[in-house]
Amino acid sequence: MLKRSTGNADLDNNTAELDDRLKVLEGIALLRGRHIADVALPNAVQTKVRHQLGRTPFGYLTAGMTGAAAAGYINVIRRDNEILTLEANGFGATIVLAMWVY
Repeated sequence: MLKRSTGNADLDNNTAELDDRLKVLEGIALLRGRHIADVALPNAVQTKVRHQLGRTPFGYLTAGMTGAAAAGYINVIRRDNEILTLEANGFGATIVLAMWVY
């Protein structure tokens, strides 16, 4: 990650500490996510969303929803290193999501 050997002990110690803290942050999946806006999910239709994470996502968070007034739910049908397949049910119409995939 960071160059650790500069010959300056204080700088090298600070760099090592910073490097260790960055490794902890990189290990938090939620922080390694991606915001995806305007995902249209027709009711009861499986919809593929390309997430571009380069790995299988752990999950997603809804960051906003517009569309139908009825209360429904969203199923994750499948997830892999390229595509997240979602299905909205119970909304009665198409909903549009903003989401954070992580």
